[in-house]
Amino acid sequence: DIFAHSRRDGETLGVAIGEDMLHECVIVTHISAFFNEHLFLVKEPFGLISKLNNYNHYYENLKTFITQKNKLAEFGLAARNHALNYFDWDLVSKKIIFGLIKIISQSCQNRYILLKPLG
Repeated sequence: DIFAHSRRDGETLGVAIGEDMLHECVIVTHISAFFNEHLFLVKEPFGLISKLNNYNHYYENLKTFITQKNKLAEFGLAARNHALNYFDWDLVSKKIIFGLIKIISQSCQNRYILLKPLG
């Protein structure tokens, strides 16, 4: 129920974290000295972020969810709902399609071509 994330160099995207959040896992992670792109996903009430190289703080964050089961369930559900805003296939596929349409329309000299029915 808890994804105890620890990585010296941090995360560049945070997909593993997002995947666990979709399964209602609470995330306990830490600030990294390098990449911190995962931190936009992990914040209260979705998980807890520990200070850089502070193992006692990390332990206390883990202990919070072990001792407070109601908080674990509450944060887990909130984590899933939060992750759906970033990783739900319907949303992601629409963003990709609209992004491609925007790129294509900007590269076409005559934008009317995209609106004209085929056939």
